[in-house]
Amino acid sequence: MRASELQDLGSFYREAAFGPRRVPSVAVFAFSLAALASTGCAVFKGQGDVSGPSASAARKSESVAAPVDDDLGSEEAGIDGITQRLKQFNRALGSKDFERAGRLLRRAELAIQNADELTRGHPEFDDKVDSAERAKVRFEQALERERIERRNAASAELIDAGDIALKRGRTIFAAMRTRFPTEDDIEALGQVLERLNQLRGNGKQYADHAQYRVHAEDRDAQTNALRDRLKVAQWQVATSEYLNAPIVRGGKARKAARSAKKKDKEIAALKTATDAFKQCVDHFKQLSSRPDYDGERLVKTAFGAKDLKSTRKECESNYQAISSKLAVVQWETLVTTVLSNVNSATRKFNAEKTARGKLEARPD
Repeated sequence: MRASELQDLGSFYREAAFGPRRVPSVAVFAFSLAALASTGCAVFKGQGDVSGPSASAARKSESVAAPVDDDLGSEEAGIDGITQRLKQFNRALGSKDFERAGRLLRRAELAIQNADELTRGHPEFDDKVDSAERAKVRFEQALERERIERRNAASAELIDAGDIALKRGRTIFAAMRTRFPTEDDIEALGQVLERLNQLRGNGKQYADHAQYRVHAEDRDAQTNALRDRLKVAQWQVATSEYLNAPIVRGGKARKAARSAKKKDKEIAALKTATDAFKQCVDHFKQLSSRPDYDGERLVKTAFGAKDLKSTRKECESNYQAISSKLAVVQWETLVTTVLSNVNSATRKFNAEKTARGKLEARPD
């Protein structure tokens, strides 16, 4: 039975309260029973249902399925019939079989209402009327206690589930403080946040519980911190990819320059490497201009998992070293070219001079 259905069933008896020697009409009881049956009230099926992560906690106090009507006894009239139903009601209520208890209580009240004059004149009749009224109050109180117990059980289960999810989130959070976040970290933290959001929605109905309210405030604060950390982790991954592209390109070009056999090939590779690391330096200028830039955050590139400040220094030092190397190689190539041209002109001049000397020489 849902907590709300338990409350509704109790309300029926408050609305149908009767004075001495007065009981609700048969029509009132028949209408109430039909209404409860039409709503699928779980208590008339021997089942429990509470809102929360699961119904396991609520089933701790679940009643045994009610037997069929054949053991409610015959419609025996008189004091004995009323007494029998009230005793059976007490046993059913004691075992939390609310469906059976409710049916037995209605049978007893109907027996009182339909009592003949002989029964009404019995010395114990007034006591049975009082007993039925007290039974009605106890039944209403038992329904209310059951509703509260089930509600508290569901609230406690939500608290336990929230604590488990938060512990998992804190473990992931702590791991990412000392290393670069992995895709598994991001996926796992996203699942934790999804679970916490689900629990938050399920727990809105328990906002009036003091214990749950304290838990919810702490849970929501930690959830916000985990959500912020997830955003940072996602930023770290995206920024690493953004920076790594020119770093990888520059590294490959530098390697090609070292293995080049010809100066023109070396110069072309050095130009590519210089442009790549210059792009990396420009990326850092753009990133550092943002208000949320934090140089202590880890990124993972071809330089390894390092903070942004260290990675920036790597880009800048590579750019300076390779651009200097390029200038040197270009100057050496220029000097070599000039010397080659000078040597060529000298050889040509000497050859022409030798030829003229031979022509001017007189024959013997």
